[in-house]
Amino acid sequence: MVRRAPGAYDAKVYDVSGRRAVSLQANLSIGARATAAQKRARRKLELQDTNTDLIQDFAFPTVSQRIKVSPDGQYVFASGTYPPQIHVYDTEDLSLKFKRHVNTDIVDFQILESDWRKFALLTADRYVDLHSPFGSHYKTRVPRFGRDLMLHKGTCDLFVCGDGADVWRLNLEQGRFLAPITTVSGETGGNNVCGISPVNSLLAFGGETAILDVWDPRAIGNTQKPAGTLDVSAALREHEPYANGDMQITSLRFDESDGVTLAVGCSTGYTLLFDLRSPRAMLARDQGNGLPVHSIRLHDDAKHCLTADARSVKVWNRRDGMNMVAIEPDADVNHLCVIGSSGVLCTAVETQRVKTYYIPALGTAPKWCAFLDTFTEELEDGKRITDSDALDGADVEEVYENYKFVAHDELEGLGLGHLIGTELLKPYMHGYFVHQKLHRRAVEVSEPFAYERYRKEKAREKVEAERENRIGKSKARRPKKVDVNQKVVESLWSERNGAKAERRISVLEDDRFKAMFTNKDYAVDEDAERFQFLNPAAAARRDSVSKQDDDSDSDEEYLQQFELVDDGHGNEKNAKNGRALTFDDDESDVDDDDDDGVADEDEGVTNDTNANGIRSTKRKRSDSGPKMYEIGTVGEVTGRKAVAELRGVNRGVTKKIREEISLGTRISRLREKEKQNEEKSERRGSRGGRTHRSRKSKR
Repeated sequence: MVRRAPGAYDAKVYDVSGRRAVSLQANLSIGARATAAQKRARRKLELQDTNTDLIQDFAFPTVSQRIKVSPDGQYVFASGTYPPQIHVYDTEDLSLKFKRHVNTDIVDFQILESDWRKFALLTADRYVDLHSPFGSHYKTRVPRFGRDLMLHKGTCDLFVCGDGADVWRLNLEQGRFLAPITTVSGETGGNNVCGISPVNSLLAFGGETAILDVWDPRAIGNTQKPAGTLDVSAALREHEPYANGDMQITSLRFDESDGVTLAVGCSTGYTLLFDLRSPRAMLARDQGNGLPVHSIRLHDDAKHCLTADARSVKVWNRRDGMNMVAIEPDADVNHLCVIGSSGVLCTAVETQRVKTYYIPALGTAPKWCAFLDTFTEELEDGKRITDSDALDGADVEEVYENYKFVAHDELEGLGLGHLIGTELLKPYMHGYFVHQKLHRRAVEVSEPFAYERYRKEKAREKVEAERENRIGKSKARRPKKVDVNQKVVESLWSERNGAKAERRISVLEDDRFKAMFTNKDYAVDEDAERFQFLNPAAAARRDSVSKQDDDSDSDEEYLQQFELVDDGHGNEKNAKNGRALTFDDDESDVDDDDDDGVADEDEGVTNDTNANGIRSTKRKRSDSGPKMYEIGTVGEVTGRKAVAELRGVNRGVTKKIREEISLGTRISRLREKEKQNEEKSERRGSRGGRTHRSRKSKR
């Protein structure tokens, strides 16, 4: 809620406006669409901002124009647009009491009683609208366009100044206009402002001629001459010889304490302080922006003066003109108001929300917002500094401006240990706050080459960053592993080179879609009918892959039909009908190294040992033709044709199996087979001699 206000100042200034306001001036040249976008951004900021308002609903639909406080200090009046309306706020409830709409813009308004019950509005259509508690009471029209209102309570006269030299008097007791006052200040173009002294009831009028008329209300009916005049242009040239003499009086204010001090604001940005007993100005001060000074307030402490133009609000000393505070809001300032003798300022600006500031050096907070003192004391005590900020040495603007936190050990290393206990070190937690200038000088003395090391370190970090970027670009990025929908992630990464690649990959890093890859309820079911209907291409690819798998499975099932059995004569039969069909397979060689018998299909010789230990040798048929298999499902197909089909199926299955085996595995198997063939040839030589001797013995 309380934060430092932007601007240049020696005293603390806190912005207590509540939510951040957005300027509408940036949208004037953009159009209606930009205005709508700006309004949406403003609503988003207001929703994100957790601050509370000093006064609830202290805002207008478009902009605020003027602000005033009732004489009893309990009610705040504010006018704004669009549509034109006036709001009354009750400080006891810190909320809006009521608001009333009017037909045209409100130029100025005047509070007629000490509270909110009666007030007068000066509108842009030359009407003076008198309001009572129930609403608009009476409306009357003035001869010319009005610019300012003023009430003289002694005679109950309401003065209206504007175009022309005449100032119209509306007597609220009699309900009629009295004879107007003809002023010198408004002879050329009219009077811009009027003011009254609360001490001696002197009336002052200022206009486009830079002449200030001062009237005594007791002599108005007897004479048509002012009690005195002040040449503001001549008084300014005495202090500023090179100042522009072609100027107008745009604002004026009497001091409520002495009644003789008068502050006058000019269209060239100068503010002059006069003592009505002297024609010379006591002080002339330039606002610095070259814009008309539209608001002046003399503070009750008799020391400070507050002036405002469209760009800034400045608080300066009345004796020497030294600036104490310069506040620069985000939007143009329309009007300035001070809440009594406190340090709370209200400014009507070109935004919806009325800007409110608190300057403790100017005065304490009013009783209806005394909690502001508590907030500012907490800021000054450093309660808003976190431990991480202190350890990092962060510059906390809310508490210690231009100070740096230094731990006790580091303080000894900098050679500042002898300053402990002095005003240069402010103890806090496990260290001290040191002014940045003092800390910088201590570092330069203790570490003269610190800057050189800092420069080299920055250069090294820059080189490493470039190197990491270069290496990172060369590395191929891989899809991340997720618990659910891994295929979706792989498909997104496979399309990285497309036009929408970055947008698709960002889905993986977006927290809004995080549940899609972690929650099983969001798993994509590719077998669902809706998925196949919405993704026909993906379903077609999936069907083609499954069809290939079905073909390979059918081949294996086709071969499994033939259950091979041994008939005891070295032939293999089908178990169903006993018919034998065989064919040679080079990959089905079987070696048996035991002493009972060895089978060698390449030589067609089988060695068997009977029960009496006599070895017998049987020779198989040496033809390479098909060996009879039982084909139960072939039907009427002949044996040769069936064998050809079986061979084709077997070759296809063998080829597929070979394709699935890696190259290294295939090479190792070939080497093992060559080794086995060599061992076979050696065994064949030894077995051939023994077989020849057995045949001779039989003969």
